[in-house]
Amino acid sequence: MWMPCHDEFNLMWADKPGTGHYFAPPIHPDPRMYKYVWWIWTRASPWDGTAFFANTPALSMGQFRQIERQLIDAREHFFVYGIQRPRRGSALERSTPQWAHAIFAPAYDEDDDIAWQGHK
Repeated sequence: MWMPCHDEFNLMWADKPGTGHYFAPPIHPDPRMYKYVWWIWTRASPWDGTAFFANTPALSMGQFRQIERQLIDAREHFFVYGIQRPRRGSALERSTPQWAHAIFAPAYDEDDDIAWQGHK
């Protein structure tokens, strides 16, 4: 994963055509299993490194896809960081050690975010 950094960006990508760079898990086909949370770094972002993740609000799937489309259309460089959170009420067995320290997202029907192709 590339850590957001203005100085490195200027050295590596500033003179190349804009494109998206993605650091995220694949999207599960069942939106009721996981909620995806996104952060987008661009050269306009005010923060670098861990400060970016600490200070930038997380985006829902719908918000992310809207901003992603705008950046693609503008031919900007952007870096996408995403995580998946298991949903409450999903078929996942929450009593197993795998989920002992997981942060669970709301159940799909309790999630107020706008859906994008079924994902909230």
